[in-house]
Amino acid sequence: TGDVQQSVVAIPTLMAILATDSDDEVRKASAITLGKVGSMEAVVTALILGLKDVDFEVSQAAAGALTVISERVPVVPALSDTLPDGDQDFVLLVTQILGEIGSSAKEAEPALRELARNDNQKLREAALDALKRIGAGDAVSTASSS
Repeated sequence: TGDVQQSVVAIPTLMAILATDSDDEVRKASAITLGKVGSMEAVVTALILGLKDVDFEVSQAAAGALTVISERVPVVPALSDTLPDGDQDFVLLVTQILGEIGSSAKEAEPALRELARNDNQKLREAALDALKRIGAGDAVSTASSS
């Protein structure tokens, strides 16, 4: 239990490091560690912000951490809420994460279905792929036929 208590105490520090440290490798390590030890919704918010990091490896680490943490913390609602507002790279990353979460991301179906109607082909294809991966086959046919 000592390790768990230390992890809980370290979470705010890790979140601050992810948000502010100038070293890409340190931010990346922080995101990965948050995925391993985080178990509260504030961690989800910090990791979603980490998706927007200027360093590709940091945003990928945050994406991986969100996928891992999704087994312990509800991440799908927060991820779904970000879909309409992000730039293309961010939305593609969020869509990828939702697809990786799989059937547990079913509640993202309405947001993904809306994205599948987007004018941008990359976003449409990513949304359709995520819908398939979460098991929303009927949504895929509906989205592609509209």
